[in-house]
This record gives sequence, C-alpha cells and structure tokens, in this order.
Amino acid sequence: MRFSKLVLPMLSVGVAAAQKCSNGFPGIEKSGACCVSDCGTCGGSGCSSRESGLTGDDCCTKNILKQGAPCSATGHAPCFLDGDSTPSKSTPTESDGFVYEGCFNDKPEPDRLFSYVTTMDDMTTELCANECKGYAFFGLQWGREAGCGTCGGTGCSQRPGLTDSDCCIGKIEESGPLCSVTGKAPCFVDGDSSAPEQTSPVPSPTPKTSPSSTPRSATPTPPTPVPSGCDTKATVQIDKDTAYFKSGGCATLTDLYNAQDGTGPLWVLDSNDNKVDGAGGSAKPTGRWLLTSNIKIEDDATLFVEGKDRGGDCDVLRIESTGSKYWEIFGHGGNMYFEGTKVTSWDTSKGKEREYKKNEGRSFIRCITQYDDNYSCSGGSNKDMGTCRMDIIDSTMGNMGYDASESYGLTWKVRGLCKNLSNLKLFDKRNVYGDIKNSDIYGMYYGMYSYGHEGGVWTNNKMHDNVQYGFDPHDDSDNLVIAHNVVYNNGNHGIIASKRCNNVEIYDNEVYGGGQAGIFLHRSSDNAKVYDNYIHDNDDAGIAFLESFDADIYDNRIVNCKYGIRLSLGSGDNDITNNTFDNISKYGLYTYKGSDSPDVSNGRPKGNKFEGNTVSNTKIGVLGKEGDDNIFKNNVFTNVDTFEFEKSKDTEWTGNSLGGGCLDRGKDFTKGSDTIPDC
Repeated sequence: MRFSKLVLPMLSVGVAAAQKCSNGFPGIEKSGACCVSDCGTCGGSGCSSRESGLTGDDCCTKNILKQGAPCSATGHAPCFLDGDSTPSKSTPTESDGFVYEGCFNDKPEPDRLFSYVTTMDDMTTELCANECKGYAFFGLQWGREAGCGTCGGTGCSQRPGLTDSDCCIGKIEESGPLCSVTGKAPCFVDGDSSAPEQTSPVPSPTPKTSPSSTPRSATPTPPTPVPSGCDTKATVQIDKDTAYFKSGGCATLTDLYNAQDGTGPLWVLDSNDNKVDGAGGSAKPTGRWLLTSNIKIEDDATLFVEGKDRGGDCDVLRIESTGSKYWEIFGHGGNMYFEGTKVTSWDTSKGKEREYKKNEGRSFIRCITQYDDNYSCSGGSNKDMGTCRMDIIDSTMGNMGYDASESYGLTWKVRGLCKNLSNLKLFDKRNVYGDIKNSDIYGMYYGMYSYGHEGGVWTNNKMHDNVQYGFDPHDDSDNLVIAHNVVYNNGNHGIIASKRCNNVEIYDNEVYGGGQAGIFLHRSSDNAKVYDNYIHDNDDAGIAFLESFDADIYDNRIVNCKYGIRLSLGSGDNDITNNTFDNISKYGLYTYKGSDSPDVSNGRPKGNKFEGNTVSNTKIGVLGKEGDDNIFKNNVFTNVDTFEFEKSKDTEWTGNSLGGGCLDRGKDFTKGSDTIPDC
C-alpha cells in the first residue's frame, strides 16, 4: 500500500534556515559534523560524565559524532538547543490516523527509512538511537494509509489466488512493485499499474573522512519495475542470425515463434530436449525451447521469459552452444525479465549443457545501458541506446559465458566510461538495473558481473561452481544488497565489490569452498556494511580489503581460512568489531601494504579499529605490518602463539586478552597501551 510516512528526528533542534552543511541539512559544518547553527548546551548533563570527558564546550567541536543522537547512545557530544538529552516519545494523536510502524535506520531505499528494528510500544527516540548506533539517519516512523484504489490495475487478478479485493490486505508485499515482480498485490491510489509515482530518496549517510577517488552526486532514481502487462506488443523482426524486439511494448518467446517462417531460430523441444515434429513453426509449444540465433531487445522493449506456472510460456530455454557456434540474448536499451524458468547453454552435438573450456566461447546474456555524454576519450560512447533492466526471479541459470568483455555469463553494464576515468559522472546520469532473487546460478565464467549497477537486491540465491567469481559487482555498482545467499565452490572470490562500489550491504550469507577470499572490498568500495555472514573453508582470507574505507564489519564468523581478515594498500577507518575467527592457518588479524600501486592513499593501512573480536586456534594472532594509528581493543585471543608488529607506527593496544601469546616483534605502541610480554 502507499503510505504517508512520518519520520521523526531524534530531537527537535533550532537552526538558522540560511545555513546548510555539506550533507544538505541546516546547520554549521564543524570537523565533518553537522551542528545546529546556534549551539547551546551539549545535550544536557550527560555529556560531562562520559568517559571521554566531554563538556558543553565540546558542542561544536570534533568530538561530535552526529547531530541529534543523545550522549547516552553515542558517548560523543551532540548539540541540542534545549539541553535535554532524554526527550519524551512524540506520538501522533489517534485523530491523525497514523499507525506506529517502528524504529528504523538509513539502509538504502528510495522512499523511506528502511531497516525494521523494533516495534516496541514503549519505544522512545533515545531507545531508537541506541538500537541504531552508527547510522547517519534514524527515527521512529508512523504510516497512514492514503486510500486504496484498484489493485495495481488488471494484473493482480491474474496472479495465483489474488483478486482486486486483495488490494489493501495482508497479501500486499510493498508499495510500488507490480504483481509480476512480487506475486503479491500492490496498491496504487490511481489504479494504474504501469507508472507508480516515485518519491524522493532518503539522503545518503554522511561518510567518515577518508580518501576519495572522485566525488559523486546523488544517484538517480531507478526506473519502475518491469510492468506486469503492456498496452502494446514489441515489434519482432528476424534478420539473418538475430531476432530483434523493438518499438517498446512487451513480447514473449511465443511471439518470436509465431513470427518465424518454420525454419527457426526458435525450436520446440520435448521433455527430453529433443526437437518435436514441426519444431520450427508448426508444432504446439511445450514450454521447452531451443534458441539457435541471437536475440536483441532494443527501444525499451521488454522480453518476458516466464515459466508456465507463472502464466508464461517458458519452463526451459536452451541456447545453442557448440565449439563453433554460440549465441547471446542482448538487452541494449531494452529489458529482460526471467521468472520461474531455467536458461542454460546447450551443446546440440552432445545433448547436454556446455561446460567451460579455456579459449572457447559459450552462450551468454547481457544487459547494456549506453549513454552518449558527448565526452571525447578512449572508451567513451558515441551512441545513446537507452537504459536496460534485467531481473532474475525464482529461476535457474547455468553454464554460460567465457573470458571476454560483456560475455561472462550474466552481465549488467553501463557503456561509455573513459579509460582514464575522467567522466565518472556518467554514472550519475545512467545506470543499469535488476534484481536476482531466489535463484540458482552455476557454471558461469563469472557468476554475475555488473558495471554501473544501481540499487540491486540479490537475495536468497545459490551461487556456486562458477569458473571465477560468485557475485562480482564492479566499477560504480552502488547501493546493493547481497543477502541470504549460499555462495560456494567458486574459483576466485565468493563475493567481491571492486572499484568504487559504495554503500554495499552484505549480510547473512554463507560463503565457502572458494579459491580466494570469501568477501572482498576492493579499490575504493567504501561505506560497506558486512555482517552476520558465515565464511569458512576458503583458500585465502575470510574477509579482505584493498584500499577501501569506512566499512563496518561485525558479527561475522570466519573459520578455516588462510587469513581471518586482511587489510592492505592503505585501507583505512574501518571498524572490525565482534567477529569470530577460528582455526586460521596464518594470521588472524592482518594489515600490510602489499605490492599494488595505491590510487587514493599512501598505501599504509591507517586508522582501522579491531574491537571485541575473538581469535582462536591461530599461531599468529595479529600481524600488523606497515600500518599507522590502528587500534586493537578488547579482543580475546585463545590458543595463539605470537603477536607481530612490523614497520607499524602508533599502534594502540588496550584491554586485549592474550591467550598465552607473546610479542615477537614491534615496539611502536601509543602511550597508554598495554604491554605484551616478549617472546
């Protein structure tokens, strides 16, 4: 249902309307914090008694953690004009018609404070602040139904078990997504399922101070989900070895089949994947198909590939792929929607899916947004083809792709980035989109690959037995959610976010059996949250960083890996807290410079905090090499031999339980650090 949202700030503050901080909020910028313009006392009497020794004088100085959070929640100095650090609950009156929804924080979502925390009836803003430590925006939220029209248009009545009468009851999943996406009933006041209104996004969290490759402006709002029905049919045109879907509208494989002349390129198969009599045009479709040409979707047309139990015409699609011939499905400014189906390569000479062989091609699927920004450079685009979206829902995708650009198996990409990165603002103008949910992906060259992807939700999938990576969001793929997946037996990293992939959230995944790291944040993939993952039996680190910053890594369990966590090449200002590392073969906690050339730092890991972690059954509990100002606090080590600090400066070491370990090398600790007995 569409709701009217009421999001309450943590405390009311007085501000001068004429002044704004860099994050867009009214106030004065002080050392990276946004203070109210007229600064009064420091949140009441609580600040002066904090361990950090804060007083009212700290109100507008570097000790501020964020505007609006009480001292009791943060241990830092907020600024409130009223001097009251314990506000009362501000609940809308019943006459307003609002319903209390809970305490929320700022996980990325285009129209609301997103993450459900708790719906305690006695919730106050201070309790909500405690629940939401570490987030830039949070508050209590109430909703009010705006009034229900028809149920998302005509599409809902065609879904299993849903009718228009379901519009405003519990079967609704959320406002906005259409029936074909969720299988549940959305609610639009205007009764139009083709164009739900887009609301303004919640502002992005203000980042901590860290190196930055290139500043980004606000990301564009993603397009509406693929429609559940179309007013028009796409134009189908067959030209030599390519079938085109053009001129907007929607189409299915049956539309292609009906447009051909009896000689393919789409063939009807029986249950044993053999062609039936009249397979090229006269046979009755069975829901199983063989494709022997390329398909190209352009002009904002949409190809639906859906299983018969979802109201579609495709339970299985085999794409011919032999040593000499292989084909692609190519969305080039068009869209693809896969639901309840299976799509694989198919070696027609052997009657089975084609497994990867080095130096040989295989069939693949790609979704390409192409934008001409009139920028002259090597790698730039000279065409404007439009935006592509590809969704994979409740489907199986197997044995596709090889080692060539855009041909990795499942690829989402924005074309047009200059090789010298001089036009990174390209990604503020155009993105590529799509979700992967409840699907089984295997045997790809890369399990999936994206470049310029915005806001993907990749959840509840099996991602396994791929030649290289599992999930591989690359250059400027931002605001992704990668959660509840089982990622295993991939040849390289299980999950890697590489090159300016910001605000990625990775949680509740099991990642194991990989040839490299379980989870890797690479090259300015900043402001990530990685938590509640079980990572085990990988050949490299459980979690790895390379020149990435401002991540929160917490509540992960890492077992039987070469390194517990490793931070290299200047990675800084990362918080690694409350994780468990067990049976690590080399180093539990590891920082080092490495041999790569830095882009945005001096290469020395700096300002990282390791706090409250448990490291057990590891010979070298900590190897801190070539780092500066790193903090190790209140960690528990069990059955470790040594701690080593080599070419590191100003390491803080306090409150750690040594578990019998001794200091093998390194003496450069900050004043006040605890001593470690020498070996």
